[in-house]
Order: sequence, then structure tokens, then C-alpha cells
Amino acid sequence: MAAYTTSKRKRKRKRSVKLRSMIYILLFVLIASSGVYFCMESSSFAVDKIEVQGTRFTDDETIINASGILLGDNLFKVNRKSAKTNLENLYYVREAKISRVLPSTVRITIVERDPFLILNDNAYYYYLDEDLTIIKYQATLEIYDVPLISNVVVTVAEIGQVIETDQMWVMKMVANMAGVLRDAEVLDKVSEFYITDSNVVNIYTKAGGVIVVKNQAIFDKSLQFIYTVLLDDNLPVYIELMESGNHIYRPTN
Repeated sequence: MAAYTTSKRKRKRKRSVKLRSMIYILLFVLIASSGVYFCMESSSFAVDKIEVQGTRFTDDETIINASGILLGDNLFKVNRKSAKTNLENLYYVREAKISRVLPSTVRITIVERDPFLILNDNAYYYYLDEDLTIIKYQATLEIYDVPLISNVVVTVAEIGQVIETDQMWVMKMVANMAGVLRDAEVLDKVSEFYITDSNVVNIYTKAGGVIVVKNQAIFDKSLQFIYTVLLDDNLPVYIELMESGNHIYRPTN
């Protein structure tokens, strides 16, 4: 009889412990739900500031408008995935990150596409990627470590589209030359690709020299020589590349 009573008491205690656990879980869920509801509906978490970081070519207003995030939106209702997609649909944005900063700030961090070349037509500076697609264009130059292309007439220019000029075949040749020099890690030694009226490419070096390239074939044949010239920071000379290899030299002064 005593054993039966003890067993019965144990079962009651187990049921009591289980019931209390269920009550605690229910209370926790109710409290958590109330907290979520408060965060989602309270004006205390209304967005009153949108920060933009990482931009060089784009103004903050353009980025904020493109994100679709509005001042007054609830911080926890901001659709970060949608805003990220909207921003990365902009051609000049490579990557976007949206962060919440309590209690009422949204931070947008942008990684922009890097320009490969900058074309100057005496009216605007066109920031171009490797495919000659326009990232941005403006009346002033802001970046000085990217080679310029000059003496070119731009015929069609639209952001996100390949630039069109009066001599596209020469532009493509210059882009190809720049790609080869970049792969050889010497493009940073070039300050400018000047296209003459006779479609010859003058490569101006940061050492103060000029390398005259008449066509792609001569460029390809003289690659090793060009690398040597560019790597020599003390060679401010004018060099006209000849197909025969007997290049013409003269001082730049």
C-alpha cells in the first residue's frame, strides 16, 4: 500500500512539473510575441536616418531612392533583401549591404565597380569598365590613378551601355592594350592613351615618356620591350615602335 501511494505521488509531481514547464513556455512565447509586436509597431523604431557608405561616383540621394527605403518606415519592417536587389540592379553597384542600427538608423554600404579607363572628350570624363561600358560620367575628374583616353569624339553615351565613339575600332584596340598591360601589372605606369587624328596610339608614361603604337600587331610584337620601358621610372623618352624592331628614340624635351 505504501509503495502504491509513493508511486502515485511521483506521477502527480511529474504532471505538475510538466504543467509548470508548459506554462513557462507559453509565457515566454507570449512575452516574445509582445516584444516583436512592439518592435514592429512602435514609433520608437521609425527610421529617421539613412546612412550611405562606400560611394565614390554616386551621390547618397540616388542610392537611397534606389533602395526603396523611406524615412518613417519601421526599422524591423525594412525589407533588406529587396533593397539589396534594387541597389545591385544599378550598373555601377557591384555589391550592397543593408544593416539596421538601433534604434532608428538604416546603414547602406556600397561597393562600386572600379573604372578600368577614363575617357575625356573635353566635355565629360566617362568612367568605363573593361567592356567600355559607362559606369558614370561627369564634368570633373575625381580619380587620378586610372589611365585616360583622350582626343576622342563621343557619339552616344548612356550609363550602363557601351560607349560609342567616332572610331570604335581604335577604342577597342586601346582597351585590349590596357588589358594586356594590366595583366602584366604595368598599367599603373601609364597616365594616358592619346589617339591621334591618324588613329595612332600614343601611350604616355608616368615617367614622362611617350610610346607611339601604330597598330595592334606592332604592340603585340613589342610587348616585352614595352614592359621594360614602363618599368623604368627613369626613361622619359619618345619611342616610336617599328615593326622591324629598330625603334626610333628621341628625348621628350
